[in-house]
Amino acid sequence: MRRVEGRVTDLDGAPLAGRPITVCGPACFIATTSADGSFSVDVGDWIDVAIYSVQAHGRPDYASVYVPLSAPRDGVARLPEALSLPRYAPAGPELPDGVTGGSVTGGDVTLTIAPDTRLDLDLEDVDLGPLGRRLRVAPVPVDRAPSALVEASLSGLYALAPFALLASRPIAVTLPNRARLPAATAVEFIA
Repeated sequence: MRRVEGRVTDLDGAPLAGRPITVCGPACFIATTSADGSFSVDVGDWIDVAIYSVQAHGRPDYASVYVPLSAPRDGVARLPEALSLPRYAPAGPELPDGVTGGSVTGGDVTLTIAPDTRLDLDLEDVDLGPLGRRLRVAPVPVDRAPSALVEASLSGLYALAPFALLASRPIAVTLPNRARLPAATAVEFIA
């Protein structure tokens, strides 16, 4: 793999400049988007594309998006579509502490965290200070989802911050039934 090329935009198609891009698996390769949102990540190594992904880092104001790395052609993997980053709500409620637990709502999404739940934030969210502990939600139109997700027959899609939050116990998620599914219908959440 010589390099990975692509483009990063917001959901309206406007280019996002200055966003870090990583191609990661057992090793990581890094670049930054240019003024027109394009990027070229130099790899210059033999890698197994099946265990690598491309991530556009959008924080603090946009959600981060990652997709599987595609096979290279002539040593270059070109993403077939732009990575479209949804914009987070500018503010949101602070997550409850893990000792007492509680619920928080941002937009359509309510998270309920049980008492005695340890919450581990991703380093990028820790670096954001208090903003990194706030629930911020970006609804994503299903037709704007990455193509790998469109095939999953989604009825709704949301980007949530903090991104890559880990919890020692399950977190309950409540959403409005916009798809008008009958009561007791099994729903699968993909995270």
